[in-house]
Amino acid sequence: MQRARRRAQKFRPAPLKPCTKLQEADSFCISCGCRNIVVFRQSSNHSNQRLIKCQNCGVISPDFGQSKLWPRVREDFTPLDKERAQEMADQ
Repeated sequence: MQRARRRAQKFRPAPLKPCTKLQEADSFCISCGCRNIVVFRQSSNHSNQRLIKCQNCGVISPDFGQSKLWPRVREDFTPLDKERAQEMADQ
């Protein structure tokens, strides 16, 4: 007489939770991918980068969804050409 086989349970992903505190549509947790996050600023004054805290897993990470603020280029800036680079090297 044969024994009955035990059936392995099928993988069923957890149901999606409704996002109640969604701050920005383009921000998400880098660890679990959840969009249920809270946006806050760093306490230090020297950095203006926003941080996000995931409500699902609790990971705090930089907000990679924010637009980058590039430093402004001076109006009198000219790109370095070969002649100018050679002059600077000779000095």
